Order: sequence, then C-alpha cells, then structure tokens
Amino acid sequence: MSWKNQYNENLNYLINHNLISRLWSNDYGLWNFNSEDSIDKLGWLNILDFINNKKEYIYKIKDEIWNENFNQIVLLGMGGSSLGAEVIYKICQLKEPHLNLLVVDTTVPDSINFFLEKIDLEKSLFIVASKSGATLEPLLLYKFFKDKLKNIFKDENELGKRFLAITDEGTPLGDLALKDKFRHVIYNPSNIGGRYSVLSFFGLIPAVLCGIDLDLLLNKAKLIEEESKSLDLDPSIWKQDFNADLLHQSIYVYLANQRQWTKGTKTRANVNYAGQKLRPQKGSGRARVGSKRSPIMVGGGVAHGPHPKDIRKSLNKKMKTKALKIALSAKLNDSEVSIIE
Repeated sequence: MSWKNQYNENLNYLINHNLISRLWSNDYGLWNFNSEDSIDKLGWLNILDFINNKKEYIYKIKDEIWNENFNQIVLLGMGGSSLGAEVIYKICQLKEPHLNLLVVDTTVPDSINFFLEKIDLEKSLFIVASKSGATLEPLLLYKFFKDKLKNIFKDENELGKRFLAITDEGTPLGDLALKDKFRHVIYNPSNIGGRYSVLSFFGLIPAVLCGIDLDLLLNKAKLIEEESKSLDLDPSIWKQDFNADLLHQSIYVYLANQRQWTKGTKTRANVNYAGQKLRPQKGSGRARVGSKRSPIMVGGGVAHGPHPKDIRKSLNKKMKTKALKIALSAKLNDSEVSIIE
C-alpha cells in the first residue's frame, strides 16, 4: 500500500470517528483513557487564552531585560523545553534591535567549549528550562555556567539576576531558583506536556525576550486554532459560488408547481367509458344513439367547457442539484447551519 493510500485511509478513519470535535472537548477516550481517572494533559488546547491573560506579565519581563545591558539569551534545556523557542526564533525574521538566542542542549564537553566561544558571559541572560525541574542536563548546565559567572559577579544577588527559570510549580528547579535568587521564576501550567509547550512560557518567553512580536504570533495561532476547530465539510457541497439566477429559477419552479390549477370540465376524451353500447340494437328496430361520452348523455363530456391551465414548470436534475448546493453554501456562509452530532 502506498503512503498516499495509507494517509487517506487514516484520515478517513479520524474524520469518521469525530477526532476534531472529541479532541477539542477534552475527550480522553481518544487514547483509551477514562477521562475521570486520567491526569489532565490537554492544557495546550486552551493555552492561547492563558497566554492572552499573561501578555502584560510577559511584556513586563521583556522591558526589564531590554533596559539592561543584555545582548544574548542562552537557553539551557532539553527536548520540548527548548526546541519550541529555537524553532520560533529561526523561522521568524527579526528586525533590529533584537537579542540573539543560543540554545545549549548538550553536555558533550567539546560542544560546551564551542558554545563558550560564542557566549559573552557578562552580557548574556541564562534561561534554565525544565518542565519536571529534575532533568539532569539543564541542572548540570546551570551549575557549569554558574561557576563560570562566579568569577565575574562576586555578589550573590547580582549573580542570580543573570538567571531566569521556567518550570512547573513545586519542582526542584523552582526551589533551587528561589534559593539562588534568580531574577524570575516563571511557572508554566502543569497540564501541558513538554512536546506541546511551544505556545506556553517555555516557547514564548525566550522568543519574546529575543524580540518576537507576541501579538502577531498569537493572532496567527488563533486563526489556525479556529480553522482546526471547523468541520471538514465537502467543498463540492458547501463551498459553491453564489448564482442568483439559478437560485431564482429553482425557487420560481418550486413555487409554480405548488400552485393549485384552475378549474376545468371533462371533455369526451376524459369520460371513462369501456365502449359498450347503450342498449341492444339488433332486432330491436332502433337506430344507433351515439356514445355515452356524448355531451347530451348524463355523465358525458362537456362540449366547449373550461379547461385547466397548465402552470407546471420544470428544471432538469443537474440544475436542481446545483441550486440545492448553492442554497446550502449560502446558509453556511450566513451561519444559519447547525451541526448536530
């Protein structure tokens, strides 16, 4: 089976099982978990609302950092704690002025020495990022750079201002940051997994401190969120261009066929008569007396009577189908369609 067939097969499965609506409703059954017993890890679904309420706090930290003599952000983190910020920094074209971002996500000695050559210790702000707060590598990196900075900043308070921590509340890193007097200890929502933390503090704080436009980023993310919540409707039905003439013609035909016809009378041709003779003729000496359909007979047809006017209109099947799709598309565009699952 080709990858395209596999893709279509899996996509159809997800659509048929209402993946989108179930995901946005926090349905843990998607992972065969009982939603009442499972740990909440779907906070990333509502992270944009959380961050929007924290924008003032984020900008306050940014202004504080930018008002000091920093020219570089050094992010100490592994995996999801650092990858999000690095991707945002690399794909967004920053305009001057901005701070450089350097991600240190290794403990290999040669690599550390390579990074040291790029870091101006006196003008760098170090961000220690770890969701669990117990990841060994960031803690070791913190200790390493702290020892390097001790040679420059003798005062404990001044040394602590060179560091900022991002972690969950109640973690070892959070306690260590408070003990060592970090400039800030930023607590991320605990219901967001590291792999989904790019739009949380883990991804946004380093990016914003470097100069990323937070409002622009959130607005674009909101558009994608709204698009992902929408149902995948068949464009051949729900995305038709409006055709007023065809829609008018279809409605005209429908209404015309709902009208009651004008009154009429039966002609000779409309009278039900099997053709039998009115009375015996042979041997009776009686002449033929005509047909039962004759206007002069009771129940016969009416001569020169009124005839019903045929007001029926017709529209071929293709035009009817097209008009229906246009009408459905127009209703959808006007938000007059309700989806009931």
